[in-house]
Amino acid sequence: MENRLKNMIAEKNKNRILAAGFVILIAVVIGIAFDYYYHLNDDMLMKDLTSGMYTGRPEGYNIQMLFPISWLLSLPYLLTRTISWYGLFYLACNYGCLYLICRQVLSKTEKKIEKFSILALGLLFLGAFFLWDLIFLQYTVTSAILCGTAIFLFLTNETQSDYKKYSKQNYLIVILVILSFWVRSEMMLLLSPYIAVAGLVKWSKEEKPFALLSFQKYLTILGLMAIGVVVSLGIHTIAYSSQEWKTFTEFFDERTRLYDYERIPSYEGNEAFYESIGLDKSRQALLENYNFGVDEELDASTLGAVADYANEIRTLSPKDRLVEATKQYYRRVVLEREVPNWEFLLFALYSAGIIASLLLRKYREIFRFLMLFAVRSVIWIYLLFGERIPPRIVHSVSFAECLILVAFILLLFQKTLIETPKKERILKTSMVIVLSCVCFFSFQESFAQVQSEIQIRETINPEYQALQEYCVLHSDQYYLLDIYSIVNYTEKVFVPERSLVKNYDYMGGWGCKSPLYYDKLKAFQLDSMESAILEKEQVSMISKADSDVSWLSDYLTERGHLVEINIEDVIYVNNEEVFRVYQIKKSE
Repeated sequence: MENRLKNMIAEKNKNRILAAGFVILIAVVIGIAFDYYYHLNDDMLMKDLTSGMYTGRPEGYNIQMLFPISWLLSLPYLLTRTISWYGLFYLACNYGCLYLICRQVLSKTEKKIEKFSILALGLLFLGAFFLWDLIFLQYTVTSAILCGTAIFLFLTNETQSDYKKYSKQNYLIVILVILSFWVRSEMMLLLSPYIAVAGLVKWSKEEKPFALLSFQKYLTILGLMAIGVVVSLGIHTIAYSSQEWKTFTEFFDERTRLYDYERIPSYEGNEAFYESIGLDKSRQALLENYNFGVDEELDASTLGAVADYANEIRTLSPKDRLVEATKQYYRRVVLEREVPNWEFLLFALYSAGIIASLLLRKYREIFRFLMLFAVRSVIWIYLLFGERIPPRIVHSVSFAECLILVAFILLLFQKTLIETPKKERILKTSMVIVLSCVCFFSFQESFAQVQSEIQIRETINPEYQALQEYCVLHSDQYYLLDIYSIVNYTEKVFVPERSLVKNYDYMGGWGCKSPLYYDKLKAFQLDSMESAILEKEQVSMISKADSDVSWLSDYLTERGHLVEINIEDVIYVNNEEVFRVYQIKKSE
């Protein structure tokens, strides 16, 4: 008995070392071959808020994440602001989860050849389907990785009849789910049906599913998750309970509804509506170019009214939109011309699981695959109905579903019939070959996409670097940036962090009009964006050289201010005019 225990511990340690070595190798190779980037400027602003580069002090409010994790991420910046703590957190979550998944899969096999086959297949998978997301960091994807890993671990953990052992075994799962909720609550909630599927499947595997102990085990885990979510929301609500944050939160929610789920109606043809809510053409233009920060009077009720009107004039009714979303889903899954690479992989996993269930005569196991497919169909139709499926959402949801399918397949081989060992070996070998082929044929396209994106960023990001250097050189000035002039730029994760507050801000975007936005204005002795433009000589506007800035003069003229917008300076990159710096002066 003692020798057996020692062997089990030794085997666990081997799996841990092998998994850790594999993940570290991937992280180092990717770090050497590529640079890590923030995928969107959303994360750049969240990083600026957290690190102190926005207001001058590390903030516990980065607006997009729940307060607990936002506050925790701000603490290391109190020690030093020269380390990219924010980016390191993403990498720790992403690679930490890959380690947990890898260790768990390795624990399901004892043969070395199978272990190395699994690692090779995992390497192919990451290169073919997840290389982009490992390089271009984004909080939405990190949230999905955390939640998907929790579901995978829960499904593949050994069934425990002892309540204490069961609770100890699953505490990490609760932590991962809550952390996912902290990072991006919307993504964790979107994946919550998958959590329900995992719970139902695992519960059905109990020898006595209707026994009191079974209910006690699963209700405990579910209860801890629910308590974690409720407590997290409570902390977040208290942290944002001031009147200033309540006002902004309402504004933020309406802004999200308008820009993410609706289309801003053009002014032409909708004049009567805009006049009814007090928006003339120049103010409506601020909504279209996202520079609404100039207009201090634009509030949540105005954005809400525009969003409501945009929803009313949709050409399709909710019923028609649901029908169209269902048709899109059918085309996405069934018709090859609209099937992305992820769907090929998922199709292969569904097929492998169902065929293996038939060959191993585990016919009841087919139901779990059908149940998962039904749930994923509802999720996808919901996403298509909302007309919001950017790649980061597609990758996130697909990654979680992929993990569940792999877990289901692993469960198939846990208890096979005595007469099927040869059949089991053939099935495993066939699955590895088929999945390797799917990954191999997708690898080239994935690698080419990553290279193309990096090349694009290496081409355009020097423009953004030149802009930042210009602002540093003119530290006595304060600059307002046209939002769409800088939206395509991103930053590398591992660059020296600035210790000084940035002397510029965006004229719109999701952080605009927050209490931190006003704190930043006060730090530079400014009251509002509009008054700063009109009254402060040290305030200038920057936009792309080819951008039309007449919208600003139109707005100010409508507000009764005759102004002249003059080119004050030009920012060049490789002798090309990239940005223009404008000085706005009142006409005599």
